[in-house]
Amino acid sequence: MNSRPTSVTYAAWFVIVVNILGVFGMAYGFESQEVWDAMALNLLPVVVQRSLIMFTLGISILCGFMMLDGRPWARKLYIGFNGVSLLIQLVSAADKLMLLPAILIFGALVYFLLRPQANDFFAGKFEPEEAADETGEE
Repeated sequence: MNSRPTSVTYAAWFVIVVNILGVFGMAYGFESQEVWDAMALNLLPVVVQRSLIMFTLGISILCGFMMLDGRPWARKLYIGFNGVSLLIQLVSAADKLMLLPAILIFGALVYFLLRPQANDFFAGKFEPEEAADETGEE
């Protein structure tokens, strides 16, 4: 397979690293009474929130690794699943302003994953610019 665009590499590794850190953060954060109190303010029961968080983190890690491999379904699953997850959080969160950083980061990742070079990569048609320069094409 051709090498992948830098934007896809950075986006996928960002997704992997942040979500692995999220797994550890949630594991330790669930022991904090402040976290339980904050989660209790949400419309969803704490057990449902906890399950959704861990499931979303796992799906995101899987999608990150599969995006590095050029799997188009991984990009679609990541964007769709995390988009729905953010919508659920927007509807159920007590403090919606706290979701602003997550929404901005998700928007940036979607931008990088849907760029023309990324589309070509996931379609199996990506050719790095260096390869085109070596053949004399412009």
